Amino acid sequence: MKYVDENGDPIDPSELEDFEAVEQPAPPAPTAASTTEAATLAEVPGGGVRIPKALIAGAAVVVLGLGGGLAYAMSQIGDRNTAGDVKSAVSSAAAPAMSSASAKASAAKATARRVTGAVCDGKAIAGAAWPEEGATPTTQLRTTDVIPMGHGFSKRRIDAEEEGQKAKLAMLQLSDEQLGVYVASTANAQSNGDAVWWKTTVAITGGFATLGETYGDGRDRDMRGACDTIAGGPYRVVGESGSEEKPVEVLMLKPSATDEGTVYALIGDKLAKAVVEHVPDEAEK
Repeated sequence: MKYVDENGDPIDPSELEDFEAVEQPAPPAPTAASTTEAATLAEVPGGGVRIPKALIAGAAVVVLGLGGGLAYAMSQIGDRNTAGDVKSAVSSAAAPAMSSASAKASAAKATARRVTGAVCDGKAIAGAAWPEEGATPTTQLRTTDVIPMGHGFSKRRIDAEEEGQKAKLAMLQLSDEQLGVYVASTANAQSNGDAVWWKTTVAITGGFATLGETYGDGRDRDMRGACDTIAGGPYRVVGESGSEEKPVEVLMLKPSATDEGTVYALIGDKLAKAVVEHVPDEAEK
């Protein structure tokens, strides 16, 4: 047996009478917890922290719901086990799926061809009519801009509905630059001194916006060469305020006489600027 003093220096057994013997316990074996902690914090070459593969398996599986499928980025991680490796692998796995989804969306939009070659083409607009139980329309209205109508317009339209009437509406192209949208006051309001018409003036060139609203005098007319106003009903409208799954109730439409293929559609208390498109065939989608 070997004897040492408190400094670890060897002691001659003949000198033990001058020392007090004390038993020193063996250091405890490493536990599973201390081993895991050491692995988690271990430095790896090039900086960064090494991550246990058990944690990667539990937390680094990323499901990407893109392009109608599921891509598991974990399959691209392999034996990488640093935070930087995992992040890089997930990004690499996501990029092709995102690119594919974007390409499909662009292709779908590209197949919807705009109707061209005629101004005031009522036939093309009529092709977008979509009765509840009718066949899919041959054309559609794709909104490119939507603006809210003013409070005065909304109030008079709602007042008519509450009195059990259908609001009387009108739309005129006053000039190359402006559109007039009108709603009639109810008979009850007129009997109380309200004017017959409420007018909203809309800018249609250099921007699309309401310029103001006030009482109309009933003397406004379409400009020379303006297109006929088209009655409302259920139409196929896509884009903002539209739906590809079901008809949208349009209150009134006015084709533009100065912007080929453009039509203005009154949808509830919003005015939409739209273009007329051919509905893509199934073979084109």
